[in-house]
Amino acid sequence: DRLLEMGFTEEVEEVVKMCPVNRQTMLFSATMTHDVDKLAGYSLKRPVRITADGSIRTDENEGSLNKVAVPSTLQQEFI
Repeated sequence: DRLLEMGFTEEVEEVVKMCPVNRQTMLFSATMTHDVDKLAGYSLKRPVRITADGSIRTDENEGSLNKVAVPSTLQQEFI
């Protein structure tokens, strides 16, 4: 997400295009901005968002993430 913030969107897209089609890709981001959502859309197959915030939703009309999943056993704790 930092590279996207710095304006390297086209370069990140080129790197994704150079990756093998058959690959395992995971995307972790503390900030799910619109640009990160777009990155997930074009770089991941059948992406699923796992979040600790149940208020976050996706817009499937824009081709973003397939579903929002909040683990039922999730316990948020602070130390």
